[in-house]
Amino acid sequence: MAGTPAVPDMRLELVPLPVSDVDRAKAFYDQAGFGNLHDTQVTETMRVVQLTPPGSSCAIVFGTGMGPITDMVPACYLTCYARSLVVLACLPDMGAATA
Repeated sequence: MAGTPAVPDMRLELVPLPVSDVDRAKAFYDQAGFGNLHDTQVTETMRVVQLTPPGSSCAIVFGTGMGPITDMVPACYLTCYARSLVVLACLPDMGAATA
């Protein structure tokens, strides 16, 4: 259609996850088969962990000192719901869910 701007090819490539224990979350996702691990201690207060599910081009990221990402609490789905964002699942305590 003439005059209509082209829509760029968009892909979801990174999903931030709020976690309460970075090492425990890293161990869980590693055991679940996630790979392509990046675990970087950027500063004394900032640590970034990135993992990719098998067969996926979309990664997850969690850590400490990353501003709004790490300030999120597991109950953040209420905020997401209020902002009309789609939330597939929210577990208040992954450890309890996998115990």
